[in-house]
Amino acid sequence: IAHRLDLPIEEVRQRNLYRTEGDRVTTHYGQAIDADALAEVWNRGVAVSELAERRRQIEAGNATNPSFKRGIGVVPVKLGVGDTRSDRNQATAVVQVMIDGSVTIHLGVASAGTGITDRVRGQVSDLLGLPADRIHAFCGNLDAVPHSTVGHAVDATGLMTQAVAVACQDLKKRLRSVASQLLAASGGGEIEDDAISFSEGKLWAGPRSVPLAQVVESAWRRRVSLIAVGHHRTPKLWWDAEVGGGWPFEYYALGMAVAEVQLDAFTGEIQILRVDLALDLGGSRLSALDIAQATRAFQMGAGWQLSESLRHDGDGAIMNASSESYLPPGFADAALDFRLHDTDPSARVQVDGQRFGTAVESPVILAVAVREAVREAIRSFGAGKDVEDELSVPATPEAVLGALRDLSRRVAEANRQAAQAQAQSGAPNT
Repeated sequence: IAHRLDLPIEEVRQRNLYRTEGDRVTTHYGQAIDADALAEVWNRGVAVSELAERRRQIEAGNATNPSFKRGIGVVPVKLGVGDTRSDRNQATAVVQVMIDGSVTIHLGVASAGTGITDRVRGQVSDLLGLPADRIHAFCGNLDAVPHSTVGHAVDATGLMTQAVAVACQDLKKRLRSVASQLLAASGGGEIEDDAISFSEGKLWAGPRSVPLAQVVESAWRRRVSLIAVGHHRTPKLWWDAEVGGGWPFEYYALGMAVAEVQLDAFTGEIQILRVDLALDLGGSRLSALDIAQATRAFQMGAGWQLSESLRHDGDGAIMNASSESYLPPGFADAALDFRLHDTDPSARVQVDGQRFGTAVESPVILAVAVREAVREAIRSFGAGKDVEDELSVPATPEAVLGALRDLSRRVAEANRQAAQAQAQSGAPNT
């Protein structure tokens, strides 16, 4: 559409974003979209990527370089996080405060290298005011938590942190009650439980405090349970398969990518020059873990778009089952300049006042921006607005060279037809 109308692709995409009013408020299956958060992600990505200026520079450079062409791709994504099967949108965690004041957490999920235990340890550190090295988290122990949350198609980390929060709130309520009695017994008078806070390994009531380990020991002697089971199920979810409508997702992972590539017309090789990702993390800021996961996810998506070509024989068996013939992305395929940007922490509040967001889900899909940039680079070899281009996925060097040859034929045919029409009209040949 953008090519036929001779408009920048980002203008067409922006015009088709969800809105806060009109006929683009909900998805086609009826779930509402936070259009304000989506617009914020889009505007953030356009601004930090310097999109307009870079497009002008790319067009000027392409006009003078016949061998190497650059392209820039722009892709926004809303990715539903959740599963239409409601039983998959729940999580259970067991949190136990040990007699020495340390904490052990068992999570009902298998670890997939997503850093879920580190995130939970950081969460419990904030909730109970303990240093992270006093908190131990474990995944996949079926003896402790027999029912596991699936890690596919749902935000397992988000579900688990909600379950852990429920367990910690129960434990804090019990420990506050014990702490208020200890502080009152030391001559401080009656203290409201809600006035007690947790920090620095102690429970505080104004300037007075008592060590958490002392509170835990006292709770044990008073036969107060130091184990809590937290269970969280995502509310409001429903899906009617017959009508194809409902509210199937916990939330949407929102993101926007701007990717710039350079294409070698002789070899078809592609170099990713710069990538800007704008992500909505649901109110939190990018952590080191978020950065690592988003970078890894985008690189995986770039491999899917550019190099990971599966070949099958006549019987359907995979012919390139090893890295000798199958090309996963490597260090040399990474973007020379990779930048991550988050949005305003007040952008979005979701279920029960909790903020949701993930840095992992959308970058895989946002890597489509790399392929879109390759298409733009290919079209810069002379494709007019009436000439279509075709580029397969993955856009391997062989596929790029094939697309260039096909484009050359299409341009030649379009020029021939234009010249023929001009000759038939009797207009002078310009």
